[in-house]
Amino acid sequence: MIGVRARKALFVLASRRFAVLTMVTMAGVLSLSALVPDLDTLEPSRVDDLLRASPLLVWIGRHLRPRDIVGSPLFLLLPLYLCAGIGYSLLQRVRAERKRGRGPSPGADRFRTERRFQVAAPFDGISLERQLRREGYEVISSGPDHVDAARGRRGFWGSIAFHVGLILILIGVIASIWTRFGGEVMLAEGFRIPFAVRSMFNVSGKSRFTARVPSEIAIRDFTAEYSPAGTPSDYAVILSVQRGGDVVKEQQVRVNQAFWWDSYQITLHRYGFAPALTASGPDGRVRLDGVAMLQLLPPGREDALRLEDGSRIVVRLYPDFVRIRGEPASRTLAPVRPVLLFRWVDEKGREVAAGSVERGARTAINGYTVAFPSLRYWGGFIVARDLGLWLFVVGSLLGSIGLAFRIVFPDQLIRTSWQPGGGAVEVRIRAGTRFFPALHEEQLDRLVSRVRMEGR
Repeated sequence: MIGVRARKALFVLASRRFAVLTMVTMAGVLSLSALVPDLDTLEPSRVDDLLRASPLLVWIGRHLRPRDIVGSPLFLLLPLYLCAGIGYSLLQRVRAERKRGRGPSPGADRFRTERRFQVAAPFDGISLERQLRREGYEVISSGPDHVDAARGRRGFWGSIAFHVGLILILIGVIASIWTRFGGEVMLAEGFRIPFAVRSMFNVSGKSRFTARVPSEIAIRDFTAEYSPAGTPSDYAVILSVQRGGDVVKEQQVRVNQAFWWDSYQITLHRYGFAPALTASGPDGRVRLDGVAMLQLLPPGREDALRLEDGSRIVVRLYPDFVRIRGEPASRTLAPVRPVLLFRWVDEKGREVAAGSVERGARTAINGYTVAFPSLRYWGGFIVARDLGLWLFVVGSLLGSIGLAFRIVFPDQLIRTSWQPGGGAVEVRIRAGTRFFPALHEEQLDRLVSRVRMEGR
């Protein structure tokens, strides 16, 4: 009974039909998980926008939940099954290759062709063997009236490399499922925050965040380069990791230059201005005192700060303030002369004060006071980890090289025989190839031409 079960298990492992069905299923589920956003991490307004634009995606995300399926233990059985099946197939193929020794590959005569021609006597096959070896063939049998040769061993090992690469890719898929994490963190110059999930938003794979060492991250020395038109051409910031107030790692980070810490990739994604603001009402009580990370770019864009009493301060920032035709504008994005325009709106939506304040100044309107002591930058950083990525890269590279070897060195077989006929020798060549029969016939014709030239 055990033997019957083992044979059934081996049949399932070796079945190409099951393997193809499994790969199609995996590809479909993974494609859905990549296309359908994680609705649990989106703000309700973004979910509503997505519902209007792509209701089908929202339905799939809510009811089928492909991301949950991909992260489930049941889904992991699919790549594990494929790894086991490919591994079993490789073992069988290597055993068969070692067993056949110098013999031809079983698939080398899939596409067959034949050539007959005559050469001058005497003919002992030495020139034929020499030409075959020059073409990369290995003579597997020879005699006074025949020569058999084959080539394609490099192609066989290329096929093995391709399938090993495929196994690495599948293992990479498993590693990605278990380790993939993504989130975004906002940092203002001069402030430290814990390197932890609670400091991030738009988090995907919250349970997979496993920072080994408690630490904090901070930024300083934000620099930006601007084009003659005043638009940013490049920007960078010093990102540091601190523990107990001591810096343990520090590096300049640019848009396409990541910072690595504890197996996580931290990439500068966006930036903006963080003005320091102090605001007090007519009663003299301070309603706001801090640094606000606001969406104030491009210049003139409004963002708001909500206060404890329900009122709001709506602000616009012009980094290099100037008036053009009486309207506020900014010459560049560089903070040369930053000016903040504000509107104070009470809890009932009435505008109670409006004005402007320069950096380092204070403005009082109708008893409402707004101070703008300093201006800093903030940076938005993508925090990501995917330990399966490198396995995927290595597997893809190995698979590509293996496939190239399989194509360049296909299994091919040549069986030649000859016998005297009158004053000449009649030569017969039977050839076979596993791939590219038309190309093989051209190669065979060149071989025949060279043998006839030497036989004259």
